[in-house]
Amino acid sequence: MKTYLTTAELAEHLSVSTAKIKEMMETGAIPEDTYFKHERTYRFHVHHVESFLLGRDTMPEGVELQPSFNFGEDTSQD
Repeated sequence: MKTYLTTAELAEHLSVSTAKIKEMMETGAIPEDTYFKHERTYRFHVHHVESFLLGRDTMPEGVELQPSFNFGEDTSQD
């Protein structure tokens, strides 16, 4: 399974609608530190979302929320 899921993929994974995912984001049922926004879409760290929804106090070790790449940032050096 992929580490990061789109809203539609997460909805399918959790067997709920995309509207329910958005509602869960608005109410904090899916906390902000479990996803990030890329342009007009969201990417959810599926392991963090699952851990939070299952009421675990800790997240899986060795898993980072933020991706190790930058979107649209020029990192080249002249």
